[in-house]
Amino acid sequence: MKLNLIDKFIYKLLFLTFILLFVVVLNRYELINLDNIKTIITQNINITKVIKGINGNFNLIDLGSDSINVDKNDYILEKVDDYFIYKQKDNKVISNTLGNVIKINKYNGLYNITILDENDNYIIYYDLKEINVNLYDIVKINDEIGVCNNLYSDNEYYYYYKLIIDEN
Repeated sequence: MKLNLIDKFIYKLLFLTFILLFVVVLNRYELINLDNIKTIITQNINITKVIKGINGNFNLIDLGSDSINVDKNDYILEKVDDYFIYKQKDNKVISNTLGNVIKINKYNGLYNITILDENDNYIIYYDLKEINVNLYDIVKINDEIGVCNNLYSDNEYYYYYKLIIDEN
């Protein structure tokens, strides 16, 4: 017997209803804590860890290079608290980590991009004029994230980012 689309939908609906009722009953008898489950579900899943686990030694999904291509004229100009100010010859903002884009904000015509890296750290790139990534994109090392807005001096640009290290 072949199931049509409506039959499949009804089976999935019944299955998910059963799971929901099962979780509610377990919470009612205090066998699980539903608040902990809600907290876990609302956190961003680190998809890069999942992909690296699937990849293993076979490299089924290309995650790019592990080394960063750095021009000898590019360098960190200054570090203030958790902010790194990075100076370079062109206005391209290049990723220095493997991760996924979890947030894109636009403020006063400029973009702020938050990336969750493979070590559960957050890297927030500020004041980008243009962006080349979308929400939930996987960003590889040396991928161009966007274009910085800030001119440091003749033909030298700078951008800044903040590193938030996960203490857990």
